[in-house]
Amino acid sequence: MAHKVKLTIAHELDIQNVDVEFNVSVDGQAFGRLRISKGSVDWVPRNMQKSGYRMTWQEFSASMKGTGKRIP
Repeated sequence: MAHKVKLTIAHELDIQNVDVEFNVSVDGQAFGRLRISKGSVDWVPRNMQKSGYRMTWQEFSASMKGTGKRIP
């Protein structure tokens, strides 16, 4: 299962004013979209058009610390 992540940027962005969106695909098929903004991190799976899952940065940090694998 090879993941592919693409980011398209038209110019330098200040995250405070513009969301950044990553399109993620697996084996050539859409997997979902990761949206990063000043206030939250959103995950929109491929089977959900506009709705998805949202975490504040504090919730994201706690989730990563609780379930993520620590890296050196």
